[in-house]
Amino acid sequence: MDQVPTNSGPPPAAGSAHFFADNLKGFLLAVASSAFIGASFIIKKKGLKRAGASGSRAGT
Repeated sequence: MDQVPTNSGPPPAAGSAHFFADNLKGFLLAVASSAFIGASFIIKKKGLKRAGASGSRAGT
C-alpha cells in the first residue's frame, strides 16, 4: 500500500514569514479603514454643524 505523507510538523520558516506578512497586511488595512471611517465621520459632523449654524434648512 502507498503511504500518504502527512503534514503534522510545524510549517517551514518561509511559510511562517508569509503568514506574518499576510497578517500584517490585514492589520494595516483594518487600521487604515478605521482611520478613513473616523475622518469621514468628523468631516460630516463639522459640515452638519456648519450647515446648522447658517440657519438654512432643506424644504423651507
